[in-house]
Amino acid sequence: MKSYSFLLLLTFLLVLTNATAQNVGDIIGNVVGDDGNTIIGANVIIQGGNYGDATDVNGNYIIHNVAPGKKKIVITSVGFATQTVEVEVVAGEKTTKNFKLKSAYSELNEVVVSGDLYSDEYLTNATTIGTKVPIHPKELPFALDVLSKYMLDQIEPVRITDAVQYVSGVNQETGFGGRTDIYIIRGFRSERESIFKNGFRNPMRIYRESSNIQQIEIVKGPASALYGVSDPGGTINIVTKAPKSYKHGEVSFTTNSFGMVRPSFDIGGPLDDEGKMKFRLNGAIESGGTYRDFVNTERYFLAPVLTYDISPRTKITVQGEYLNHSQPTDRGVPLYDPNTDTKYSFEPNKSFGDPYNETKNTNNLTQYEVAHQINDKWTFRNAGNMLFTNGARNAVEVSGFVAPDSVKRYYQDQRHSEQYLAMQNEFLGSFNWGSTKHKAVLGVEVAQTTTDMFIQQDKSYDTVSVYNTEYNQLPPNELDMVTTNDYLYTINNYGFYVQDFIELTNWLNVIGGVRYDIYQQEYNNRKNGEITNSTYMGVSPRVGVMGKLTKSISLFTNLSTGFNPQWGNPADKNGNLFDPIVNTSFDFGAKLYFLNDKFNITATYFDLTRNGMLVQDPTDQDFQVQTGVAKSNGIEFDLQGEPLPGWTFMTSYSYTNARITEDTNPDMVGQALLNVAPHMYKLWMNYEIQRGGLKGFGAGVGYNYVSERAAANVPNSEMLPEYNLIEGNLFYRADRWSTTLTVKNLTNTEYYVGSQNYNRVMPGAPRHFVLSFKYLF
Repeated sequence: MKSYSFLLLLTFLLVLTNATAQNVGDIIGNVVGDDGNTIIGANVIIQGGNYGDATDVNGNYIIHNVAPGKKKIVITSVGFATQTVEVEVVAGEKTTKNFKLKSAYSELNEVVVSGDLYSDEYLTNATTIGTKVPIHPKELPFALDVLSKYMLDQIEPVRITDAVQYVSGVNQETGFGGRTDIYIIRGFRSERESIFKNGFRNPMRIYRESSNIQQIEIVKGPASALYGVSDPGGTINIVTKAPKSYKHGEVSFTTNSFGMVRPSFDIGGPLDDEGKMKFRLNGAIESGGTYRDFVNTERYFLAPVLTYDISPRTKITVQGEYLNHSQPTDRGVPLYDPNTDTKYSFEPNKSFGDPYNETKNTNNLTQYEVAHQINDKWTFRNAGNMLFTNGARNAVEVSGFVAPDSVKRYYQDQRHSEQYLAMQNEFLGSFNWGSTKHKAVLGVEVAQTTTDMFIQQDKSYDTVSVYNTEYNQLPPNELDMVTTNDYLYTINNYGFYVQDFIELTNWLNVIGGVRYDIYQQEYNNRKNGEITNSTYMGVSPRVGVMGKLTKSISLFTNLSTGFNPQWGNPADKNGNLFDPIVNTSFDFGAKLYFLNDKFNITATYFDLTRNGMLVQDPTDQDFQVQTGVAKSNGIEFDLQGEPLPGWTFMTSYSYTNARITEDTNPDMVGQALLNVAPHMYKLWMNYEIQRGGLKGFGAGVGYNYVSERAAANVPNSEMLPEYNLIEGNLFYRADRWSTTLTVKNLTNTEYYVGSQNYNRVMPGAPRHFVLSFKYLF
């Protein structure tokens, strides 16, 4: 019945829109200075309207869906005189208009470091996560994927996973009981240390919000040469929306078959007549059920941003986020009992928690950035990050099988608070040295992470049948609680880094960088009164080379290293603290760009090694030794583009061979790493009709193939079965509003997202519908 209601509502909206829609056109072009150099981040706005765009790293802009007729275009950029030009827009056509701005002061070649450089093109022309300065992805000698705002608008992600699932070599994890974003990239886990927001580490314990995201950048391989601690598979950077130079507003509403209700908004514009001060405010409220029993969500999110052009050379940005999220911990279901060699299967909604399970988290984030243009070659950037999180949860969870068809459950009560404080001071340069062109970074980063954790458990809560599970057997006030964790963990990190991207010739690019880290840890175990301290000092280099065979085809290779400190200062049986894990990455490949960069192909071979993993001490099972090694190698093939107006797609294939190569347990050698799918094929395709009476109607389709994966870190692990997942949508986009109906898991496939072990395997969502509506003003 719910699905019929969705279809009837969608039909009504489409008929209404078709009756009122009008033909529109687009304005495209380029903006340069009076010296002919590209201007990045120039604002191109229709006077008196809610239309506009900011130029990308190549100076290009595009304004969609402009009503036909004569329009006055206002072009503004820091350091240049404002220009106003009249343009004639023709319905159903693209009008090309290029602009040359006159310098308002002594000639400056600006190094842009803010969100202004991100355009609304399908294939982005700028990324900063891998270099700290804006560079076109085709120029970089390493593999990366960028999900642009255009792509995100097509997919309409409620969670980041909804979009990242279409990136090559990336697979989902269970997310600590459905609480946070964790991914497998190139065979290795990437989580708290490798997820960034606007270039700062973002170690949150809950799912990150999607409503204020401009684009998502995924750099493959360790990023320690710029950012210090990082996982070997890759780094994810979330770029948030920046204020615009014109008034704009958007409200949207999303609901689904499970009863989720999610209104959101996005408003902003200038606060003064000169446009020096601008703001943007994003917000969302989410409430409702999920496909899992006893798992409901309540979420409140608010994200203000303010920018102020203090002078033509100096700009300050301050932004904040408040996120309040409630969702019970959900570890999934037990899949396999090794004692009886029994495999189990349950409906996707089956839960082994209790109805009174509860998890609440609040996150407060403040970031600022001050960018000052020193001269025509150098910009100084000072930026800060303050993240404060607090959480509390109580949960009943499965600990293991105790008899055929019966599992033992424990009760856990957890309280935690965490803060991450960081500051970056950087000099960003763009200059020529002889015949070579340089984009350089010199920086210092100071950061502190503090985690305060307290956990109590009743390890003998109850025993239940896996099929006829009885809930609410013991109220919380009758539990026999024992403290299992009580600690204060403090990390201080001082990083010094330098990097240079060099265009040696018109066919050869080189990037080289190195970071020196001082990493100090103090682990205060309040349970036993022991305090351990450690200090690590290390160097993380990176070098990459790209050779251009033709204007469209390039070959590249790069080598990088990184590190991960051992969590909690563990020691061997002699009391010696372990060294950090060392990660190395080597890859080479080819990049092909065609159709004026509207279509690209990237093929990459990668080889990763993780040295210094902790494994069981063969002489004393109560301790560990640091001799474990894991390796991952494979290939990635990415193809994406906009070959025809209205037709966009991204597709990829990846092969990943990730295994343990050294372990004190010989049975573990050769074991596949947890949750790693050797084969994955992904596709997202979208088509929107460009002309005629059906203009604005369109459809999209998504496809994910994931091969079988190891379900546990044990010798000869049972495997999670392969799956094929399809989603499709129908949409209509008018001048001021749009609506989309999406069917997730179209074939109602039964599958598993991932696992932590045999007792914690997360089923995937069954077929369901998502309906969204968006209005612009």
